[in-house]
Amino acid sequence: MILHSEGDLVPLSMQNKIAYINFSAYPTRNIEKKILAMAMGAHDAGISNFDFLYINGEKHNILGSVKYIKYPGFPLPLNYYNFIFRRYSLISRSVDLDKYKYIILRYSGGDATGVHFFSKFSVVSEHHSLELPEFRSRLQAKLPGYIRFLKKIRMNLEQKYGYEMLGLAKGIIGVTREITNYEINRAENIISSATVPNGIRVKQIPKTGFKKFNGRNLDLVCLANSFAPWHGIERIMKSMALYKGQVRIKLHAIGNINRMSFSPFYHNIDVQFHGYKAGHELDKLLAGMNLGIGTLSLYNKNMKEACSLKTREYTARGLPFFIAYMDPDLQQVDKNNRFFIEFENDQSMIDMELIVQFADQVSKNKEISTYMRYYAQKHMDWSAKMVKYSEFIEKVANR
Repeated sequence: MILHSEGDLVPLSMQNKIAYINFSAYPTRNIEKKILAMAMGAHDAGISNFDFLYINGEKHNILGSVKYIKYPGFPLPLNYYNFIFRRYSLISRSVDLDKYKYIILRYSGGDATGVHFFSKFSVVSEHHSLELPEFRSRLQAKLPGYIRFLKKIRMNLEQKYGYEMLGLAKGIIGVTREITNYEINRAENIISSATVPNGIRVKQIPKTGFKKFNGRNLDLVCLANSFAPWHGIERIMKSMALYKGQVRIKLHAIGNINRMSFSPFYHNIDVQFHGYKAGHELDKLLAGMNLGIGTLSLYNKNMKEACSLKTREYTARGLPFFIAYMDPDLQQVDKNNRFFIEFENDQSMIDMELIVQFADQVSKNKEISTYMRYYAQKHMDWSAKMVKYSEFIEKVANR
């Protein structure tokens, strides 16, 4: 700590310039939204010493407080070779990293250049999954031959270099405690760590609330940008098909979901595929739902914890929901205003009668949506998350 001229203590982390880096071949919509929200959250929290950099192979510009930096291009096939085998060399060639005291890097997998990168710079490695189990899970799916070949290469590189890279890191950030502990064990070293789940920009999400359950018709909604085995859409469909109660239950699927992928499951249930929706159209749809559906088959990733963005959006909107995993950001919910119900993270069927009872329960709480909005702002907004990032860098600096 040092003193301002006014006598105020200034954290070491606020003296140091910090780069938050995301690296990918092409910018993706979800990551773009996240990194921009992080930058805005830092601004709201009064944190000014972070630079947010999106290093990619496509564009070079500035969007808000995020700098898009195009990494050096090479003739084919060298371009592909560098992206697969020399990722960290591409990062260091793209930006002057010597001006940063610390680099928070969204982990991009293992390769030989990563060992040099982690030893040269003060890197805090940020992790969003259990890398090796996720590789194995994805390889179990039906994939085109060349995709399967590339994923096997990436998995082998991770097995060869990932452990050494993490052992050289100055700190580890995981989005769940499960991920944080997994990465600490992989590092095989005494290392500072923190768990900071994914956040949202609450003010950008309207409070739409939910439709009160009338005891006869129950509308459930699932948000999914694309299909993944851990979403658990098949699980809820199979569970609905087994339900013999009196309530008419309808499933609404919103997102780029191929209905043909689920044709074996939805013939005996009431389901509507809405496709991708956004803006007022999405708001209107969600306002007419009784409950949201979160991730139901996380066991397919060999994980028990997650911090799904869809449950954060449900919370900010004031739409109660159900999940089948442990979320670190939901541990402080007031028991008298509990706005979610949790099921087992396995292949068992969801008890639809419990869903009906939960819908009836939350519908009787007139303040539940207001409480959810308040909870999202306090625990899930990026302004609160960026304070945690800054505090963790302070911890690393003091160590």
